[in-house]
Amino acid sequence: HSNQNNNRMAGIKKLANTNKIAVYPNPATNVLHIGFASHQNKTTVKVFSVVGSELFSQTYNQVGTELLLDISKYESGAYLVQVTSDNISEIKRIVKQ
Repeated sequence: HSNQNNNRMAGIKKLANTNKIAVYPNPATNVLHIGFASHQNKTTVKVFSVVGSELFSQTYNQVGTELLLDISKYESGAYLVQVTSDNISEIKRIVKQ
């Protein structure tokens, strides 16, 4: 039975390590922060409406550990932000106030 505890913890650690992109604050008003666990090189950020229309797409070189995205022009509501960087790709749901 001692192996069962170790196996469960290994799964939790693997899951925690896959979440390397943070998007905050949520909800946001004018600026969205995209944070990375480590320095990133080429990074692509896309913003989609909840129905799937692409509203924004830009690729950045040498981002570092944080990127600021101006969302002041968007209407209040929910959006999807896709961040792809160094073989990591995540989609986060955000709310614009």
